[in-house]
Amino acid sequence: MFINREISRLEKMIDPTVDVQDILNHEEQQAIDESRQKLENIKDKLIVPHHNRPAKTITLVKLITARFNCADFIDQILSSVRPFFEIRIAFAFLMSNAGQKSYVMSIPNRPINDDYRVIRTNDDQAKLMTFIRTLNNDGLLNYAFQIRNTTNPFEKSGYKPDKLISMTVWITKYTV
Repeated sequence: MFINREISRLEKMIDPTVDVQDILNHEEQQAIDESRQKLENIKDKLIVPHHNRPAKTITLVKLITARFNCADFIDQILSSVRPFFEIRIAFAFLMSNAGQKSYVMSIPNRPINDDYRVIRTNDDQAKLMTFIRTLNNDGLLNYAFQIRNTTNPFEKSGYKPDKLISMTVWITKYTV
C-alpha cells in the first residue's frame, strides 16, 4: 500500500495554477469540446482512491506545458514511491486530418512503457528512465500516436499527430 509520505510527495508534483487555457488555443479547445470532454476536467490532478482493497491505483495527470520535461517528471515519481509497484504512462494528444483536429484521451491499457511497467528494483527504475530519456516531447507524441491504435492505425486514415496535451500516470501498489 501507499504510505502517506508517498502520497504527499506526489501531491507536491501537481500545479493547481496551470489549466488547459494555458496550453491550448481556441481551435484546440474546440476540438476537445467536440470530443465531448469537459475542458475543466483536463488539469493537473492526483486521484487517490479511499478503499481498502488489496490493490490501489493512484492516478496522476500532468498538463504538458512548454517547460515540461517528461524524464524529470518520471524521475521525480520514481523518487517518491518505494518499490514494488506498477507504473503505466500514457498521453492525451491532439491529432489532425485535413485541418480538422481530434482529441485522443490517454487510457491505461495503452501505456508507452509496456515493457518497463513493473518496478521492483533500482535496475527496473534505471531501465524505465533509460527508455524515457530516449524520447523528447515530439518523440513521445509520435510514439503515443503509434501505439494508441494498433489494430486500425490512425496514420492509415490520414491523421497525423499534432500536440501533446497531458500525461497520465497510473501507479498501482499491491498488498504483500
